[in-house]
Amino acid sequence: MPRRIWESIGLPIRSDHLMNMTSVNTQTDTTLGVLENLRLNFGADNVCVQVQILPWANFDMLLGRPFHCLMSATTDDFPDGSQNITLHDPNSGKEYKLPT
Repeated sequence: MPRRIWESIGLPIRSDHLMNMTSVNTQTDTTLGVLENLRLNFGADNVCVQVQILPWANFDMLLGRPFHCLMSATTDDFPDGSQNITLHDPNSGKEYKLPT
């Protein structure tokens, strides 16, 4: 998550939990810290995620491999190009299906 989004949320981060992240163009940035237990709502319940804060990024939030593994995410792809993603909340056992 870029700094501008984090600042608009106004929640504190753990600045003692830094991470070096390498982008596709091989540029390396050090995060500003981690926003712990950010609650995301998929329409029914909250899911808590750990979010690294970057000085700058061209996305609002990138839900990558750690999120997909935690949520046991699966995708359904259709001939018309549409896609659904199914998320399984490990804490509640609930399943969420969302269009992408």
